[in-house]
Amino acid sequence: MKSVSTRTKMFLMVAAAMMVFAGVTRSNASLVFENYTTFSGNTGTPLGALTATFENITGGGVTLTLTATGLNAAAKISEWGFNYGGLPTGVTPSVTYSPPGASQATNVYTSRGNQTKADGDGYFNLYFTFPVSGNIFNNGSVVYTISAAGLTEDSFLFLSQDKDGNPTGYYSAAHVQGLPADIKGATSGWVALQPVPLPPSVFLLACGLVGMVGIHRLRKKQSS
Repeated sequence: MKSVSTRTKMFLMVAAAMMVFAGVTRSNASLVFENYTTFSGNTGTPLGALTATFENITGGGVTLTLTATGLNAAAKISEWGFNYGGLPTGVTPSVTYSPPGASQATNVYTSRGNQTKADGDGYFNLYFTFPVSGNIFNNGSVVYTISAAGLTEDSFLFLSQDKDGNPTGYYSAAHVQGLPADIKGATSGWVALQPVPLPPSVFLLACGLVGMVGIHRLRKKQSS
């Protein structure tokens, strides 16, 4: 049996470190949604960038940062919905506002069922409504803390459903008003948001596993 080479040992150390790092950073893992299509209303006006970032809190729960950039001065976000799942029976998240930031939502709805609806399609059970005049949510960020036993960023990787209970393909949707009228005269639009592929912790864990598989094969060759 041949001894393990220095290079193999280094690979092993790197892979192990990456796996440990993935586990350690799990408490600070993040899930990011970004807008990718307008599915209802004004489809001809660039909407800028909408981003929703869920970050795990050590000890349980998440922070949610809603960010808008590139909107015209008259535009405002009036509604923003998400879905959550995988929580124990009877557990409903509590939501608190973390100033400073953009306009605080006037209402936040949380429920076990899909009780709020995005225009055109999609029912959601975590739903924020913002003022349409005065302290509007235009460009900027607003931050919330969402708490519940067993809640993590992965709890929000659930698709919305249509009226028949079928998945729509939307993880999140936001309503943007105050847009310049398109050729149909529409001055608002519903934007669907999708998760950015591979949260960092998942990527690191995958890299670590790939490294471990490679090391196993090298060791097997050397022992043969």
